[in-house]
Amino acid sequence: MDSQFESFPIQDNQQDIQEMILRQLQQQAFTNYISSTQTKERILLNENSRLKEDNQKLQEKANMLEIKQEELVNEIQDLRLLVKRVYNEGEIHAEKLRMKNMELVQQNETLSKGLENLQKNMESFSSIKQISEFYENVGELEDVYQDNN
Repeated sequence: MDSQFESFPIQDNQQDIQEMILRQLQQQAFTNYISSTQTKERILLNENSRLKEDNQKLQEKANMLEIKQEELVNEIQDLRLLVKRVYNEGEIHAEKLRMKNMELVQQNETLSKGLENLQKNMESFSSIKQISEFYENVGELEDVYQDNN
């Protein structure tokens, strides 16, 4: 009987030891899990921080590009206005030149007609000149004749 009583506490002790080992293993597994989770959390926080910095840099670049785009759009609009103004001024200048050309063409036609008439009437003008000179001579002769009398 003694042997029966003696084996009972040893079994209890073994069971206690197994439970204790099991609890230690569970505790260690839980500690490892927590440690692993904390490590992953730190890695994720670091990655999140890095991504936030990258995002901020990209946002700054996007803002700069938007500003540059707006400047370029304004510059294009200014250039369009300048081209329109230059075109309009060119059109005005061209119209003035066309008007001046028309005036000159009309003057040229008038002068050509006058020259043509002059050439046609050259003999008449020559005769009129001779008559005019004759009357001047007659007038001088009259003056001389009256001076002599």
